[in-house]
Amino acid sequence: MPLLKAEHFSFFYPGASSPALSDIDFELRRGEVLFVCGPTGCGKTTLLLSVKREIAPQGKRLGKIYFKGRDMDGMPDAELTGSIGIVFQDAESQTVMDTVLSEMAFALENLGLPSADIRKRVSEVSGFFGLSDLLAKSPHRISGGQRQMVNLCAVLALRPELVLFDEPFSQLDPVAQDALLNMILRANREFGITAVISEHKTEELLPVCDRLLFMEDGKAKYLDTPANAVAAMMEAGDLAALSFMPTPAKIYACAGITGEKAPLDLKEGREFAHRHASLFALAPGADYASGGGGGAALSASNLLFSYPESDRPVIRSLDMTVNKGDFCAILGGNGSGKSTLLKLLSGLLTPQDGRIEAGGKNIRKLRRGELNRAAAYVPQNPAFYFTFDTVAEELEFTGASKTVRDELICALGMEGTLGMHPYDLSGGQRQKLMILCALLLSPDVLLLDEATKGIDAVAKEELSKVLSAFVESGKTVLMASHDIEFCARNAKRFAILFDGALGEFQERRDFFGDSFFYNTALSRMLGDLLPGALTLRDVVIGHG
Repeated sequence: MPLLKAEHFSFFYPGASSPALSDIDFELRRGEVLFVCGPTGCGKTTLLLSVKREIAPQGKRLGKIYFKGRDMDGMPDAELTGSIGIVFQDAESQTVMDTVLSEMAFALENLGLPSADIRKRVSEVSGFFGLSDLLAKSPHRISGGQRQMVNLCAVLALRPELVLFDEPFSQLDPVAQDALLNMILRANREFGITAVISEHKTEELLPVCDRLLFMEDGKAKYLDTPANAVAAMMEAGDLAALSFMPTPAKIYACAGITGEKAPLDLKEGREFAHRHASLFALAPGADYASGGGGGAALSASNLLFSYPESDRPVIRSLDMTVNKGDFCAILGGNGSGKSTLLKLLSGLLTPQDGRIEAGGKNIRKLRRGELNRAAAYVPQNPAFYFTFDTVAEELEFTGASKTVRDELICALGMEGTLGMHPYDLSGGQRQKLMILCALLLSPDVLLLDEATKGIDAVAKEELSKVLSAFVESGKTVLMASHDIEFCARNAKRFAILFDGALGEFQERRDFFGDSFFYNTALSRMLGDLLPGALTLRDVVIGHG
């Protein structure tokens, strides 16, 4: 008997003429890891929330979802609450208590467990996953990766049979991603926890999941083992679906090799590449262009900033210059200060010391409207910035002409969202809406904080084209991100923020050529065959 089963399940949001989910059928076996992926807005989050009944969206439901062979609609709340847990993409929004210990105990207290049982469970789960040293700390004083681990531990303390993950890695740096993934896999292998993980990041997840559910337009398009699903995509010539697959699978598809299992991880990818080394060549004219040289668009000198509750500066003695026509990327771990730096540069925070200039003017002397046009900031959690009832109204408020609005709306694939409330959009769509609003202000500098969070592969390509045109027009982009692949595809100069200080910006070739950890999947896979190749556009792949 499957642990979870969806039978002809469809869902309509209130007032919607088309379903968010359409005739979904699948079975989830005990101890299985199911990876759910697909385009932004395809229904991934709606499917997960429909399984977690306490927070299921309001709307019209057709069909059935069964848990342990029983119709979920007829099961008592107490049984489902403890049996099915969920971890969201925004670790902070799931945090409600003032200490890690209280956070882990919160759900258990709500279930009415005795204090002795609560302490035992929290002690077990925190000790097992090495989080005991965090128990007395505030969840708001630890890194994003640690917060996400605390959220998972709080769920595991309930001893659930099924845990749902809605883009849990979207705000984490690569180290934190690996740590959280290892924690999930350990819970799966050692305790038999069944997991459903919805994510856009396939590089790490596809090789370790048991089955892949690829969704499109609210429907289950592919449901199989990862290798079989990739084979089915190739047989169907489904390039759109293949674009969501990890780099080794994309290269395998481009090479057109038959009779071999698709490589899914980097080890398999390297072995595949060496077997067929003659098929790969460095693309002529690979783009290693230098950054803009039109003078300083944004600069900072001797910046110092500390939060009131912090015992050490987040930013210290920081100097930087970003030129006109430049596209710069700032990399660094969770908690390194990337978001804080962008807020300082946008004027949302005021440094304790130092000077920031935009277009040669001290930003402290600029009015808010002038500052938005000088340096527009796109936060990584944009939902708090929307004030109108529809997407169209948000875009109209920017004051940009209808012609310019329509052009950008089309470029970012947002045509079908204009009548929707911003809070009804998916996380990726909200991210694109915020970027749209910022671009419509026509700023000299665009400050992007984790701009690709929740955005699928197709939308990333759309965003790449829009940002490229923005930079080619003489404008500037400064992006703080964990998305190394996107940065390598688009940025011209790179620097690492560490311990409050920003390293020197380096050209693309120099930065990645001297980087072991901050590198792309393709470079790790083909680096010894094609030094300097970072993304698929840097490689010419022959047909086998």
